[in-house]
Amino acid sequence: MAEQRGRCANIEFCAAAVSQKIARIPEGEPFVCAKCGDRLRPIDSGRPRGRRIAAAAAQALIIVLGGSAIFLWVKNGASFNAPLNMAGASETPAAPPGPPPFTFSGSSFTPPPLPSLIGPGNGVAMSVVADAPPPPDPAPAPVSIPVALPPAVSQAAPPVAPAPIVAPPFVLAMAAPVVTQVAPLVPGVAQSTVPVAVPAAVTLVRLAGSNVVATKLARRLAAGYLALIGDTEISATPVADGGLDIAGMQTGQREVIKLVPASSASGFTALLKGGAEIAMSTRKPKPSEIERLLPAGDLADPTNEQIVAVQGVAVIVSPTNRLPVLTVPQLRDILTGKTRDWGEVGGKPGAITLYTLDDQDGTIDTPQDILVSRENVSPAAHPVETEQALASVVANDRTALGFVTIGNTGAARTLAVAENGAAPVLPFELAVATEDYPLTRRIYFYTGSDRSNGFVKRFSEYVSSPAGQAVVEAAGLVGLSLKAEPASASTAAPDRFRQLVAGATRVSVDFRFQPGSMELDYRSTRDLERLVAYLKAQHIASGRLILAAFADNYGSAAVNQAVSQKRGEAVAAALSRNGVAPGKVAAFASDLPVADNATAEGRERNRRVEIYLAPS
Repeated sequence: MAEQRGRCANIEFCAAAVSQKIARIPEGEPFVCAKCGDRLRPIDSGRPRGRRIAAAAAQALIIVLGGSAIFLWVKNGASFNAPLNMAGASETPAAPPGPPPFTFSGSSFTPPPLPSLIGPGNGVAMSVVADAPPPPDPAPAPVSIPVALPPAVSQAAPPVAPAPIVAPPFVLAMAAPVVTQVAPLVPGVAQSTVPVAVPAAVTLVRLAGSNVVATKLARRLAAGYLALIGDTEISATPVADGGLDIAGMQTGQREVIKLVPASSASGFTALLKGGAEIAMSTRKPKPSEIERLLPAGDLADPTNEQIVAVQGVAVIVSPTNRLPVLTVPQLRDILTGKTRDWGEVGGKPGAITLYTLDDQDGTIDTPQDILVSRENVSPAAHPVETEQALASVVANDRTALGFVTIGNTGAARTLAVAENGAAPVLPFELAVATEDYPLTRRIYFYTGSDRSNGFVKRFSEYVSSPAGQAVVEAAGLVGLSLKAEPASASTAAPDRFRQLVAGATRVSVDFRFQPGSMELDYRSTRDLERLVAYLKAQHIASGRLILAAFADNYGSAAVNQAVSQKRGEAVAAALSRNGVAPGKVAAFASDLPVADNATAEGRERNRRVEIYLAPS
């Protein structure tokens, strides 16, 4: 039966699109993706396969016989400062007369003469396969032809990299020129060796750091970005150093975003040593790291920090364990081995069996890092290789307790978590988005002071865009895009607060401030823009906006009331400057803390302004 062949292009939302697996649809049936329902992108459109091969061979033979050389070109005129065509089509200017120069951000490099590039004696050989479909689908039998093929024809073996070219580190991962010896078309008749120019691989941007960020999020963002700029045949390929190449093809050019997953600390080191343009992290850099990294840029500078997403860590037990809640101090004591019996934390007496994610000798980030440094984790803890396996073990062990990221809880039961003096909170999406849930951590991208790679800026802008944030949520993390849910007030809330939010919806953002200041912190500055855009996009009247402001408990009740009022007014003024005038500003001093006021971090989280929408 005749069939149509295609690939799903819905790269941000469909696993079939990210894998680039070929779909085969019987002729006459809807030509759509079986997973997401989007229309497929056709494959093999145009001339029949055999004619395309013959045409390619003839074209290449003419090039060889004419004595022309195929040089490696960087798209968009070889300039990495050229603007991207965000609609997907590249802009390739006509080649100038004579040997084309390579342009590296303003400096020029002219390739050596042809004989030194592809002449005899370079000792590199590979076979050429004509028109083989890309993995992961099994390729058909290779068709060998005794001529040089144009760069668009896929190669059966990877190009061999020569010594690096002196250029900015992000510019090129340049493929080596090769000599190709191919099988004869007629048995027993030898064919001559023909030089082949292999398309260069361009490394757009390199990211190193937290394995949590790399495996859960960055690989999807990289694939989404390549799809956005028009790449096809997008694939993920493990490389020898433990990294991952997310690659696509555009007009015969292989474009790569490189990921090196390890730990947040390793990402900072890579940034310092020039091994990456972006460091992926599940935490802010420590003061000692900021000082050490000054040669690469000031990571305390907000312009070098990008908050990408928010992630919650779930505390899981067996469904047979009926304990409802644990506090943050109790969890730390269990992790360090100070508490070993359920009876000590309000449960049924019996030994606690602690399971943790294997940290692979300190080379990766783990969920338990949010509470205790790895060197302080109890030696009695049982390490498990994956979060999915850990959740399965905990679900089947009535004595067990473990830590996984939200989305990996499996059949285990999730406990509510409380900080001292604050109400217990379950890790619902809204509580994680507002960072009310105690075991919440921000996902960061950090860049240095070098701004020469324009792709870093473009990639970062994509990550913060609605399309990039949709990828964040598809990866199981909580994005920064705003949502509104019915508000709920605890029974401990004062009557004035319950009356204020009765029938209202809560927006999934809290505004927080820089330490000891009325200035918004970096995330809140960005969230202010998102809130204004959200209200306009949803056609919500600004008069419905309610700001509920809170302070920590440092100082007298009167002082805290005045401070919380000033913070609410500061947010209202910032919104007004953007054309949004809130309907109400209410201050509640140190009421309803969400964190422990005994710690500096807790007080910082308690100094906040919550956002509500009054009923329409």
